Amino acid sequence: MGKWKTAAMGALGLGVAGSIMMYGAQGKAAIDSPASASQKPNYVNVEVNGVKVDSAANSKINGVVYVDAKKYADLLHASFSYSDQKGAYVLENQTLETKVINGVQTAKLDDIVKILGKDKLGVQKLSYTKGTNTEYILALPKGVIQITPMVAGMGEHWADPADMPHGPIYGVIDDKLVFVEQMIEQSAFVNGTTINNIPGMKGLPSPSVNHTDIQFEEYGHTGFETPHYDIHHYFDSHTDHLLAGPPTIGYEVMSEKTSECMFAYFVGGALVSSNTTDVKNEGHGVVYVDGVPQTKLLDEQIGCYSISGLTAGKHHIKLELQNNTGTQVLGTSEFDVNIQN
Repeated sequence: MGKWKTAAMGALGLGVAGSIMMYGAQGKAAIDSPASASQKPNYVNVEVNGVKVDSAANSKINGVVYVDAKKYADLLHASFSYSDQKGAYVLENQTLETKVINGVQTAKLDDIVKILGKDKLGVQKLSYTKGTNTEYILALPKGVIQITPMVAGMGEHWADPADMPHGPIYGVIDDKLVFVEQMIEQSAFVNGTTINNIPGMKGLPSPSVNHTDIQFEEYGHTGFETPHYDIHHYFDSHTDHLLAGPPTIGYEVMSEKTSECMFAYFVGGALVSSNTTDVKNEGHGVVYVDGVPQTKLLDEQIGCYSISGLTAGKHHIKLELQNNTGTQVLGTSEFDVNIQN
């Protein structure tokens, strides 16, 4: 995780006609109301953080999504049962209007989201993907807030401030969960310090981990200024998240001495390489000092850059993300440094 500065960012988600009737202490079920042709249920996929609510009863009727209430509640470890006292089904002790579809108690997705958002969840965002007919619900734990904007190649970063700096930190791209992250100070590894019980999803569902990126932040970054490791456990492919967001080359000034790392850089929204020909998705960074291009390229996703031989005083630095033929500029960042040799 890091707050990288870029030129773009500056510094550095109906009611249905018919009555619902309850009958019998043993049955405790709602009766299907008569449905016209326009009210015919159409199956829809429902996912929470990319994990499927597996039920044939999940349906869309006149634009309203109904989801298997018990399956949804179980996935989020929420209570769902029939209350004789209230004469209705309850979710987390809140009355929930239900409708039987395919013999299953369903409820409006919006109603469930509203109830669970009161006490159990901190962030819930709904999105629909037409191509896959999927209603996707991003669900993050209570107390979580957004701590960075979209970082190209990674995603937005969300966390509970009380959990920082170790995390967990949740990554979001287009309102979908893409990673969970921990940040561990380098000194913990050097000194053999054990860090136990860093939370993960805090009981909420997540897909299986596709891969893990461990990035060494030698000089730290905004929000965690000490040398540390960023450990991202991604749920999507390496290429998918690297290409997310507009091509961006970010920076953070680390030192004004030529003998040290002058600035850290980060490339997102592009695959970084200096020896391939995929000009659409791959590129490299070029450093200009007072308008003069340097021979050393920025050919890693994240790295550190030193410039030797500069005289004392103010110098203008420009970072230019180019495709691998050097014919197209994909992104730029500019800043000044005051060299103190």
